[in-house]
Amino acid sequence: MPSAPVDFLYSNIGRGHPHYLDGILEVLDRSRLGRVDDVFKISWGIGRLGWHLARLLYRYGQSRAGLDPIYSRLRQGVDFENPGFLLKAMGGAIRSTHLNGSHPLIIAHPMLVGMLKKRRNLIYQHGEVAVPDDAIVSGEHSIFVPDSGAADCFMKAGFSSDQLIATGLCIEDSIAEQAQECFSLRLGRLEQAEDLTGAFFSSGAEPRRHIEVIVKAALSAAQQGHRILIFARRGGRLERYARNAFESGGVPLVERTKSYAIEKASLCLYADRSSLNSITSALFDHIDFFMAPSHERTHWALGVGLPMFIVEPAIGTFAPLNRQRLLTQGVAESITLDGAAEFGAMLRAVASNGKLVKMAEAGHQRFDIRGFRNIVNWIAEHH
Repeated sequence: MPSAPVDFLYSNIGRGHPHYLDGILEVLDRSRLGRVDDVFKISWGIGRLGWHLARLLYRYGQSRAGLDPIYSRLRQGVDFENPGFLLKAMGGAIRSTHLNGSHPLIIAHPMLVGMLKKRRNLIYQHGEVAVPDDAIVSGEHSIFVPDSGAADCFMKAGFSSDQLIATGLCIEDSIAEQAQECFSLRLGRLEQAEDLTGAFFSSGAEPRRHIEVIVKAALSAAQQGHRILIFARRGGRLERYARNAFESGGVPLVERTKSYAIEKASLCLYADRSSLNSITSALFDHIDFFMAPSHERTHWALGVGLPMFIVEPAIGTFAPLNRQRLLTQGVAESITLDGAAEFGAMLRAVASNGKLVKMAEAGHQRFDIRGFRNIVNWIAEHH
């Protein structure tokens, strides 16, 4: 009997949730690929406007200092047992398109779980090690989780162990493949405490509070002689802030989109998740440390021996829990706005005293990092 096609439904809000579907698609055999949908493309009318509103709240609701993210509050306030008018409208086209399907359908956003909780063969890809309350939606669906800790959180919420599949950390396959070789080279550079190369990332929303920390820290590191790679969405807030700050700071910022030569300070621009992944993979063997909010790249610090500096504050419901896991594991340090201007000097200190080496070793070979391949293997065995 031929294997059933595997369908995917994207929320396409931010990078985190869609990233986890991208990773499965990257390694899934094309012969198993079924329908790939996007909520924005299949929705209509008020429902489609609702999804656009959710995206706008995600992108712009985090910009003002002192305010909790509106998008997170929206998610926390959702009641899938008694959905309101807007939530029903947002789920209308999604249910009519996918509720009665029989193929395995993989989704990665809890709102979609609530809308499709009665569907057969529904699989929720929960890629994060953190499990906040708004990530848990009751139902009979299967759930991919990265480790036993995440599985325990779902079981405490009432899920059975049969519904949970521990996959290992979901790290981009193109990075997982080179992780061991890159670690050996990186460790040698860290042990010598030479000038280092750091990668700087924002979240998809590019909140101003994070951008200010990232740009100040990157400029400080460059002024201390380190090489920096700023990964920024073309035309976004991070690109604008970085160009202005580096010009004012007297450090040339070289745009890199196709050439991957390492300059003192490089601006690596991307248009979408695919181009970001391509640039990141091509440069990964040069990276000695990275700075990012505590979202999906948490897995890098936990799994591939790459020291992380966490951009503060921890925004949303996932980030504080991921942050705590990183600090407990000893693979990361926090960087606030007050400390960002001195980041270059701080980096030299932790490189010289061996702390960066310890951070790298604390995140090396502690977990299975082939989560995406393990997911595909599970699909082949069970569907």
